[in-house]
Amino acid sequence: MKLRTFIIAIILVIGISAIALGLWQMITQSKPLATTETIGINSASSKSINGLNLSLSTDKTTYQPGQYISIFIDEKNTLSKTNKVRVSDTQLLNEFRLGPCNVFTGDFGIAVFRGNYTASDFPAATPLIVFDPNPIFHCPVIPIFYPSFDFAPSSDIVNNSSLNSTFGMNSTITVNGYWAGDRPNAILTYFDSGVYTIVGGDEWGNLVIVHFTVLN
Repeated sequence: MKLRTFIIAIILVIGISAIALGLWQMITQSKPLATTETIGINSASSKSINGLNLSLSTDKTTYQPGQYISIFIDEKNTLSKTNKVRVSDTQLLNEFRLGPCNVFTGDFGIAVFRGNYTASDFPAATPLIVFDPNPIFHCPVIPIFYPSFDFAPSSDIVNNSSLNSTFGMNSTITVNGYWAGDRPNAILTYFDSGVYTIVGGDEWGNLVIVHFTVLN
């Protein structure tokens, strides 16, 4: 009886993880079978000691109020061989995310700030809410556990043997403003004139920063 209960529990965990993985790919808008590059001239990258390169870019450097900004973040293996990177104990700030659900921010994500910040002073600032908080999202309550990330050679493609899945460690986020107020009545405000800072980070402690300017 105990063995049967244990087997059923394992099956449930695998099923929940598979569902959560599908939602994670949908939220991050990842491209699962193709290595991608930065999308624009406004880009920066940070190489870590574990052989990974975190890059962040936008499609332009200057925008008009209400204009959409495409933000691309990518984690790529710089080695010419498979890179098995173990999960780190370093956790991102809660503000780093890829979508409305804040479940998978332990891997990599972004935060947007109003003002011109650097890696040393942005932690004291308050990030803008760039994902619509009004709808009710059915986010997974159990995050996916990855003992390690198996990056393909010279690629951002990750193989997960425990879930028998392959996905791209990248995401494109499109925003044109920030949300003020509490759900369900938060109001979208377009980015107005000024300088803004986008910070990308991963769970291994890498940070990368780009700026953009909004002009009337």
